[in-house]
Amino acid sequence: MKFFFWNINKHDLSDLIVSFIITENVDVAIFAEASEMDFTSLQIKLDGNYRLLGFPEFPGKVRFLVKSNTKAFEFMDAQRYSVGTFSLGSSLINIVGVHLPDRSTDPNGSGRELAAREIMEELNERASRFAHTSNVIIGDFNASPFDHEMIKATSFNATLYSEVACRLKTKTYSFHQFPFMYNPTIEFISEANDNCGSFYRSNGADTYYWHCYDQAIVSPDLSKRILRYRYLRSIGDTSLIANNSPNKAVSDHLPLFIAIGE
Repeated sequence: MKFFFWNINKHDLSDLIVSFIITENVDVAIFAEASEMDFTSLQIKLDGNYRLLGFPEFPGKVRFLVKSNTKAFEFMDAQRYSVGTFSLGSSLINIVGVHLPDRSTDPNGSGRELAAREIMEELNERASRFAHTSNVIIGDFNASPFDHEMIKATSFNATLYSEVACRLKTKTYSFHQFPFMYNPTIEFISEANDNCGSFYRSNGADTYYWHCYDQAIVSPDLSKRILRYRYLRSIGDTSLIANNSPNKAVSDHLPLFIAIGE
């Protein structure tokens, strides 16, 4: 299963996107800030092998592109996220694409926490209707892996340790049980492998410089099956980096690619 996410910063990057989707045989591609993307043209360039999901009159913050032969059982758009239940290979999987409130308009993360609670409630509700489903939440969280909106039990409850997620399954807090998600970001980021982050911000006294705002978190059953998790610094011969940070002429975010084994 191969997933691709890119906050394309209101640019039409269809040629780069088509090149990568075809080369990597991507199953699901999700985009944020895609108001300038001509998705009709994009689907034609992909020879009709992918279809756009959702409602044109209410596209929300993210857009889903999936292989045309992928069976979708249920799909919904919300303001800050979209979620679909799909059959991919031998797996039944809920996939959530997110673009949560940015840090300038939501500095304390309360809006991101609210969206997280809504998403987890939706996934828990689907678990009661679709048996044996796995979960993948991918997108621009506008939060770093250690931020409270990622790790709080009442938010995404995303631990950075697969051993914890697999062993405990749920966290009990205030007499309620919250299912764990696993966040593989820290395991895969590496300066040696040029996999540092997706967004570069140098202002402020407490910046990380490279930030991992674009992430994927998964249910514990998928935690040992992640094969690749990479922020792309180039697509084909096109560099997505300029002056050691994302090339803003392309996008201010690097895309994220994740491959999960069957």
